[in-house]
Amino acid sequence: MINKVLVLMSAYNGEKHIETQISSIFKQLGVNVTLVVRDDGSKDNTLNILESLKDKYPKMRVVHGCNIGFIKSFGELIRIAHDDYPDFDYYSFVDQDDIWYENKEQVSISFLEKTDLSLPQLFCSNSRLIDGNGKPIGRKFVRRPPILKKGAFLINPLAQGCSMTFNKAAVDIYNQHIPQTVYHDRWMIMICSMFGQIHYLDEALFDYRIHANNVVGRKPAISKFVKMKASIKYWFENREVNFQNDCKLFLESFSDTSIPNNGVKILNLAYLSDKSLLAKLRIILSSEFAPSILSLKYYISFVAHLLSNKF
Repeated sequence: MINKVLVLMSAYNGEKHIETQISSIFKQLGVNVTLVVRDDGSKDNTLNILESLKDKYPKMRVVHGCNIGFIKSFGELIRIAHDDYPDFDYYSFVDQDDIWYENKEQVSISFLEKTDLSLPQLFCSNSRLIDGNGKPIGRKFVRRPPILKKGAFLINPLAQGCSMTFNKAAVDIYNQHIPQTVYHDRWMIMICSMFGQIHYLDEALFDYRIHANNVVGRKPAISKFVKMKASIKYWFENREVNFQNDCKLFLESFSDTSIPNNGVKILNLAYLSDKSLLAKLRIILSSEFAPSILSLKYYISFVAHLLSNKF
């Protein structure tokens, strides 16, 4: 049986590259692909391009939307996936300007098929960086494989959202509480980390385009000291968007009884301001949270933030 995959794309002013991306999506081998594109109120020719492609790609659905931002736009796509496509086997997030390799979904699903699909399962991969003209830059997006321990998402970005393929169980839980302020890929990582599993392959399965209009892109190379300083500064000065607030929202959205005990312990890092220094240290050094050397940069900045008087 050929697996059915629903691909979810939020588009905004993507006229330059969106047709190339859509073409690569419908060239996937060994899977039955349907694409839902929600246009987030584009001001360029994106919507006209999408409408013109519907005859060429009968399994593409175009949703006309007003400009609500990519976080809420992907939330709408999750709701559409849950309500209108409940019989699909797998689902994927995708950006509007990348290029999928023909085996991307086939490889992704081969990993997920070996898992317990009654639980939320998330597969992520690496990608090859290309410039705005499609020329390879010469390296992958992820330089070192991420840590997949349950609490690792607090201190180490696990994966690109545009690399994610996940199962119906993940969509069902996501649809219960669709956040208005948390990135869609981060929320999916939290769901699968708390309730299921995350899987990663350090192989590039698509080309990730770096250009001036990326929502998230690679920064120019800088020294390790500067990176560390910037990371610590992030924790101190951006509390309104930092990971602790995401944890608070997650705990508020899902009852403590439904989150595994070790998951509640990890998420309670969001409330460390009420705990003593000793209690903070116990959690920081716990087996669920203590990282490997690969995430030392994130770990140091996170610990510095937790132990500061500002937290």
